[in-house]
Amino acid sequence: MDIWLQGSLISHGFIDPGYWEAQTGEMASQYLPKADTYVLEDQESGKPLGFISLVESYIAALFVDVREQNRGYGKQLLSMAKDGHDLLSLKVYQQNKDAVRFYRKNGFVIVEETEDPGTSAKEYVMEWRSAAATGTPS
Repeated sequence: MDIWLQGSLISHGFIDPGYWEAQTGEMASQYLPKADTYVLEDQESGKPLGFISLVESYIAALFVDVREQNRGYGKQLLSMAKDGHDLLSLKVYQQNKDAVRFYRKNGFVIVEETEDPGTSAKEYVMEWRSAAATGTPS
């Protein structure tokens, strides 16, 4: 939960911090239990470095400890999600330029623009399709 909260506060500075703090209980009791969550841990210390949560083919959350970012851990988590899926989708705030750039760099494309009802912030719906799903030779 700490990785999620700290990541949310830092990467979503355009949203009132109180919103994220208010979501902590619901995230722990509702959202994470419904998802398949994969945690990337430091091999020596066992400390969690980040996690990705999937609800079927929807990426509900992908967060890397803010002290561990830009080391390839997000890409590793995304690769774990891509294994076994031909299609992945997610929503990302348009103002979170770093995340939009990360997903584009990793093969996601914007397919729709929406608005988050909880924050009124504009979002992109993004999708990734495997080579098999697109008919592209590997």
